[in-house]
Amino acid sequence: MKFIQGIFIFSLLFFAKFGHAKLTIVDNQCSRVASGLHTDEGLLDTGIELSNAQIIENGVRFLGFDIVDVAGVKHLSARFAGQNLKMGFGFVRTDRTSFMCGRLFGGGEHKRSSWAINMPVEEALAHLKTSNDIAIQMYSIHLVNGEEKRSFSRLRYHKPALEKLLKKDITLGLPYDLAIEHPIDLVDVRGEQRIVYCLNSNYSMCDYSIEDHPRYHDFTFNDLGIALPFKGQFSVDGYITRILFKEDITTDMRLAPTEFGLWQYYGGLFELGALRGDAKAFLSQFFTLSYSNDPVTGSVVTNIAWDIPMEHGEFLDPASYMRDYRTYLMMNFAFEVNRLGSLEDALRQGYSEAEYVLQSQLGSVTMTGLEEARTGAFKQMPLTVTFP
Repeated sequence: MKFIQGIFIFSLLFFAKFGHAKLTIVDNQCSRVASGLHTDEGLLDTGIELSNAQIIENGVRFLGFDIVDVAGVKHLSARFAGQNLKMGFGFVRTDRTSFMCGRLFGGGEHKRSSWAINMPVEEALAHLKTSNDIAIQMYSIHLVNGEEKRSFSRLRYHKPALEKLLKKDITLGLPYDLAIEHPIDLVDVRGEQRIVYCLNSNYSMCDYSIEDHPRYHDFTFNDLGIALPFKGQFSVDGYITRILFKEDITTDMRLAPTEFGLWQYYGGLFELGALRGDAKAFLSQFFTLSYSNDPVTGSVVTNIAWDIPMEHGEFLDPASYMRDYRTYLMMNFAFEVNRLGSLEDALRQGYSEAEYVLQSQLGSVTMTGLEEARTGAFKQMPLTVTFP
């Protein structure tokens, strides 16, 4: 038994070291734009001509922002990924200019490609000071069944959240007071700092396994999906009036809905709520909002908390239940926020209900657990799905 377990541990360490797809760090092609040397009109011309017949949805996904150390200097890192990618282009824009952008030529069909653009924190902060909005734009060309497909998408990002991240002294704690209870590295016996999900075993290094699966004893293994508990919380500046789910999102909102995702290198993307058919009805029951005031500024802070037990945390697509050492855990939170506080607060201040509605704004925050996130500000860990 010790011999078999030793082989298992060796295999896990081997694949943990070599199995994960690395982010490619690409040059910030908007650095000259950011320094004011020229406009960004030329950069927006990516050579991608879009037609309705060619467009695919969610061609590139934004994996979120993080703070990383580059040669002793704090940098903002913007991360992107795409499946079947021939070429992808990601932008981070204010209402005045693009200050981060970068292109990646991907690996082609049946592969996930990931890239990051880095920029010194102080430079990024300078751009946010003179802007009102933050947008993420993504262009891409994909190879699907031998044919080229194109995509374009634009997302809003919550500017106060990005500012808070850039100003955060990460030596004092995690950004947004992020606290994740599940899924985390529960059994870190060798300092690997990764979440290990075991498909057909429950060895000493498994954080979660098939034996914890809510339907494990039903012997219906051919239709199982990976099952994980999700529990955590983080704080956002402003008064959040509601969390927005898939059914709340309209095209003009330009938001990725609140969702928990599992993205495997070869198996594709699986989403916890969308697989239920009604993401809002399923996910909303697990969320709570609470409010407090910042002790320094006095402004309202909203705490977003979620608690999804394992019996409800199954990715229902059985294709998710496969060995994959390159799995990403993805979390996106979309919401409506109002600077006036609650409606009752606004009415007491003399605002009408119509004026209150006009002050509502939309925002989102994205966080992803991947290999490089372990050394970033969020200290999130990648997921290894191992067999045995």
